[in-house]
Amino acid sequence: MKYDSKIICRLKQARNIYIFGAHLVAEEVARCLMDEPFHCNIAEFAVSAKGDNPQTLLGRPVVDLKDLAKRDLDGSLMVIACMDRHLETIADLLRQSGFMNILPLTFESDEWSEVQDLYLRSYCAGKNRCYRPYQPFVSGGNPVTGSTHVYSVRSIYDKKLMEQYEPDWEIPLQVGASLSAERLCDIRDDIGDNISEKNPQYCELTGLYWIWKHDRAEYKGICHYRRHFCLSKEDIDALPSSDVDVILTTPVVNFPDVKSVYCHDHAETDWTAMEAAVKRLAPEYEEDLRFLGRSRYYYAYNMFLARREIFDNYCQWLFPILDYCEKNCAVHKDRYQERFIGFLAERLMSVYFMHHEKNYRIYIARKHFVR
Repeated sequence: MKYDSKIICRLKQARNIYIFGAHLVAEEVARCLMDEPFHCNIAEFAVSAKGDNPQTLLGRPVVDLKDLAKRDLDGSLMVIACMDRHLETIADLLRQSGFMNILPLTFESDEWSEVQDLYLRSYCAGKNRCYRPYQPFVSGGNPVTGSTHVYSVRSIYDKKLMEQYEPDWEIPLQVGASLSAERLCDIRDDIGDNISEKNPQYCELTGLYWIWKHDRAEYKGICHYRRHFCLSKEDIDALPSSDVDVILTTPVVNFPDVKSVYCHDHAETDWTAMEAAVKRLAPEYEEDLRFLGRSRYYYAYNMFLARREIFDNYCQWLFPILDYCEKNCAVHKDRYQERFIGFLAERLMSVYFMHHEKNYRIYIARKHFVR
């Protein structure tokens, strides 16, 4: 299992919980743990150096790790809340400082996804919003098998991974293939009708476009070389005889809301262009976009699996909006922000499927992040 079934027990049994980190990820982790269904006692936030960190966060002191290490913290739990690229450095620092009871809730970690999943089940129930966790396939009878194709996109810029994880039911798909002579797999997004050359801005969406135009499977889906659905071969084979219309992954929690975090991390003018695009091209979704903007969660990574007609209808809706955004957003020279179309599409995917919550049977599956 990629999800630790003991995680909730560890949180409940801790006398006090300290969070390493004092910025956005730390705040999001703390807010979830302090709320339903956890009700954890967050004592303080710890940092390696006070520097420009705040004095307090959510009413708790932000303290220097060296000062915290001098105390008796027997029975306490140290939660790491940061971006994944800092995990190993921070974990080593904590161990050197005498902290051995450590729980990583980094942005991409499976453990953090589990916490978000449990938090959102409670949150959505309180808001009367649809949240339907996917139940793993249970053997019994003979499911009617059909064609289900889930593509795992990869590019020449992929990071080298420490873990080998590649389910045999996934189909490798090289994206941005027109921009390189290097060939990673047999299926590439530069074959036939394609937008492969837009990969620096569109990211995995050049693969999504290719699947839309070229694959006629009964169910179609897309994931990443290091982000995978926690599904089995039995789950995939059983889809054609199931009531499943769409499978999304556990949403990402944002505080205070999705729009504020987007504008903090990216260009606010891009969000404004997206609003204008929806108003012009899909006005019946305007209220859903406003709802998303003030919501606490969105469906991330442009990962989904759906019946062919739903998959195709979504793409037919999505790509004209993205084309409008591409033409009306500022040029981004920073390599990370250059991916602005991919970032906007994550929010648009949330808008589309939130709009259809009542007429699609949408299930939420966990994802596994490969390190």
